[in-house]
Amino acid sequence: MSRLIPASKVTETTNTLNATIHGRPVRIWPASDPRRGKVWKYSFLFLDHMGGKIQGIIMAPDRQRVANSFTEQNIVEITRFSVTAATKDYQVVDYKYLLSITHQTQIKTLPSDMYPIPVYHFDFKRLEDVGTEITYEKAVLDTIARLSGFSTVRTVQSAGNARVQTMYLTNERGFTMDVALWADFIDQFDIAALYEQSKTTPIIIACNGLQVRKANPDIYSLKTYTGTRFYLDNTIKEISDYLHQTPYDGKTIVLEATPEMFNRTAPGRSLVARSPPVNITLAQLNGLYLDNFTETLYQCPSRIIQFTSPFDWCYAACTDCHKKLDRSSLGYYCSECHTRKRTFVPWYRMTVRVADQTDAAQFMLLGKTGEMIVGSDAVTMKMQQDQNDGAVPQPLQDIVNKAYLFTVQGKQLGPVLTYRTYTVSRHEPVPDDMLHLLPEPLLLIEDSPSADPSLIEAPVNTPPPSQDKGKAIAADLTPVTPLKRPVDPHSTESTVPTKTVRRRLQEDLTASTPPDITVPLNNPPKSLSAETIDESTHDD
Repeated sequence: MSRLIPASKVTETTNTLNATIHGRPVRIWPASDPRRGKVWKYSFLFLDHMGGKIQGIIMAPDRQRVANSFTEQNIVEITRFSVTAATKDYQVVDYKYLLSITHQTQIKTLPSDMYPIPVYHFDFKRLEDVGTEITYEKAVLDTIARLSGFSTVRTVQSAGNARVQTMYLTNERGFTMDVALWADFIDQFDIAALYEQSKTTPIIIACNGLQVRKANPDIYSLKTYTGTRFYLDNTIKEISDYLHQTPYDGKTIVLEATPEMFNRTAPGRSLVARSPPVNITLAQLNGLYLDNFTETLYQCPSRIIQFTSPFDWCYAACTDCHKKLDRSSLGYYCSECHTRKRTFVPWYRMTVRVADQTDAAQFMLLGKTGEMIVGSDAVTMKMQQDQNDGAVPQPLQDIVNKAYLFTVQGKQLGPVLTYRTYTVSRHEPVPDDMLHLLPEPLLLIEDSPSADPSLIEAPVNTPPPSQDKGKAIAADLTPVTPLKRPVDPHSTESTVPTKTVRRRLQEDLTASTPPDITVPLNNPPKSLSAETIDESTHDD
């Protein structure tokens, strides 16, 4: 005979074949990113008949099977369920087990007045705890505060032109926190009506499931995800109690646009028109103040002068969402899809140093962008590297000296930064009227096992070469060998930078050659400093 147990007490040792739980699912939400157009799993928060709470999961096909009975309004009886281990990501309840509904689970609806189980559930945290007590970036929390403002709507190109809007929350102690509202949540608010209402009474908002977001080690904020819920109904007890504790101070909602701009005729229209990319130099780009939600895109004609990640140019990505997988003793786990993976796919994440006639910068090439620049996918490159005992594949080295009109967007906060990386969102050929902004191609030498050792290190007491010998060496240096690959600074092979050889030869020839004999030597671009070009790996 089946026995009734609290859902919040189940463990992996519970005999689920003879157990029954009663309770209400108070929140059910898709556990995947809807921008990918695929939902294969749902999460839910379940309150049992004893007042306990547990988080659960249900796969999409099983959700469809029990959709009529397993709803947020019903009190249900669940049998033949299973228990799985919980993860720290997107954890709503601080409990290390999850209630799992499978294709064998049976669900039956119970009378709505059988148990006094509330319809809403909140576990409020203080806004001040974000970044101090709560620092895990995948953590979620509930909070209640006064709604104090809205920004305009921006478009984030790096997130697939997704719209985002900032909502400002201020608690009773005057502490304000930013909340990033992604596209699905922007149109949930009648901002013009809230603005008028704020002229007579404070607007209290209760938030379920806001995700902690870390912009850098010192700046934290909150953002929405698929499990987020907002409540503005003053009849909800938690909101009513908070409203009575918050006297009205005459402050209206702060809007970064006029109220008329928020009266959108159709949902989904951005308040800010998309502007074309701005053409600037790298020196101007490095001098800009760029925040995480800057809308402006910047185009910079640049030449790749160094492949700075020859041993870390790809990562193990999820086969569905291409997010980086976490590896453990149990295999691979995708924190975005909340599923364990048996296999992964290599995905480009290359950092390159680029330069123009004004400055240098570090760009990141991700996914398809890196694939188009290299000319081959990451899977093929990884196979070549594994077959060659870890040697860097030649197509990756050949990206040096390639020049493009890169389109980038700023990613980091702060007016003063000593280190910036810009993510490339688009690249195209450099127009003819911008070619003058590019530095000259770097002369990359080829390792030659048969190189003359006498050119590498001259004997200490060797007399200077004669004039005829100097002319002969100078004549031999005039032709430039075609470039094949850049010199790896970490290589153990004996390789001599051409620049070093030429400088030594120039000193020898200067000491023994009359003024009418000159040796043709190239000079590095004046715009690139010694810090920009590594003399141990690049020729002038």
